[in-house]
Amino acid sequence: MLSLDGPSTSTFSLPPAVLQHKTDVRNPPRTMGQFRNKSGRQCPFYKIMPSTPFTVDAFNFGYVPNCTAYFLSHFHSDHYGGMTKEFAKPIYCSRITANLIREKIGVDSYWINEITMNQPTIIDGTELTLLDANHCPGSVLFLFRFKDGRAYLHTGDFRADPSVLGNDPILLGLREISKLYLDTTYLDPYYEFESQEATVDIAAEFAQQMVRKNPKTLICCGTYSVGKEKIFMRIAKVLNSKVAITAYKARLLKCFEWKEFDDLLTSDWNAAQVHVLPMQALNFPSLHEHLEKFKNFDSILAVTPSGWQFDRKNLSLKNIKPKVQGAVTMIGIPYSEHSSFRELEWFVRFIRPKEVIPTVNVGNPKRRKEMEKIIKSWLDPNYKAPVVKKQNLITGFLNQS
Repeated sequence: MLSLDGPSTSTFSLPPAVLQHKTDVRNPPRTMGQFRNKSGRQCPFYKIMPSTPFTVDAFNFGYVPNCTAYFLSHFHSDHYGGMTKEFAKPIYCSRITANLIREKIGVDSYWINEITMNQPTIIDGTELTLLDANHCPGSVLFLFRFKDGRAYLHTGDFRADPSVLGNDPILLGLREISKLYLDTTYLDPYYEFESQEATVDIAAEFAQQMVRKNPKTLICCGTYSVGKEKIFMRIAKVLNSKVAITAYKARLLKCFEWKEFDDLLTSDWNAAQVHVLPMQALNFPSLHEHLEKFKNFDSILAVTPSGWQFDRKNLSLKNIKPKVQGAVTMIGIPYSEHSSFRELEWFVRFIRPKEVIPTVNVGNPKRRKEMEKIIKSWLDPNYKAPVVKKQNLITGFLNQS
């Protein structure tokens, strides 16, 4: 049973903070107003925490009936989508995500509650702890613990790297999870891509090889508004280069409050051999046009990092074949900020929840049944992990389970 007088396990060294909802509308912020349902749909059940007034990543459905607290797992548009500056209900998120909400959307700070990572906080009598989701900067897992002993873990979007989540002291100390809300983006045996570390290394190796062959090669890295930073940071490090970004991108990255950006980023595009571009700009016409602007370079290597670049035909990352058109070379790196199939298997068996609720690809009944069958097998105490020929970190963790 939880007590408001202190944490529920010895994992926590500090007593939980207590937050009160900001519901006093006698002197509301100027932004307070109507917030409409732009999707035309009801809020899906997997975004509503049962027997609570809480929703997770449910900003696309107007004000959800009986919801008094809106949780945002991270700042990607498919999760904050629908949120506008008129939003006027309590939002709970990490500090980085809070900074991004203020910067990009303009929600009044009155409604934004920054929750300290790894520190239990009491909200409406429920203990909440935010854990690193290893997805993008500011992304979190939500761990809800209730007075009656129930516990829910909502992953938002996450990368279940055993070297990160497998060593989290709070996850290691969990006794029982009643419901695991699982990011099932790649819950398909097809997606057995390599670790982030391996893909970051191979991207940096490709860049280094290209520059050795031709020192006048410009490296262009694709990113979203938030995410894929590990790629351009590693490439810049091996090339000893600055990273050029737009003023808009600079404002977003400033929200991270990362000191390592201070000496790395520049607005002088001629002073950097690494340029950060929007993912949609990584196409041959746009890249040829980009190269024409910089006379100190005569070729481009463009790196597109995404889990959707994965191709099972490439048994090794070194088998990836670049595409070339004139002075522009493009390479797709299967760098994912979502969990691979084997990582999902490891995580479910690591947490051993009573129930798993998929949160992605659930609209197709056939696909949902396929996922449910796989998850059920993972929860079987007699389940035997398959032999994985590819020797990497995840293989070791699977064989130890």
